[in-house]
Amino acid sequence: VDTGSPVYPVAVTGTAHLLESARHPPLRKKAQVIFGEPLRPQDRDQREMVRLREQVRQRIAELGP
Repeated sequence: VDTGSPVYPVAVTGTAHLLESARHPPLRKKAQVIFGEPLRPQDRDQREMVRLREQVRQRIAELGP
């Protein structure tokens, strides 16, 4: 927020097998990384940081499975 730089929401799916597997190395499976549209801060204060954080969380939830 301080720099005014855009924030990109990113969802990573298909990685649950990495946490569940006791195999070393884990089995090869496909994962997906999905990039959302950038969100730009409107102001440079604490309130804007909170608003932007909530908006990013919502967008990530929309991008994921």
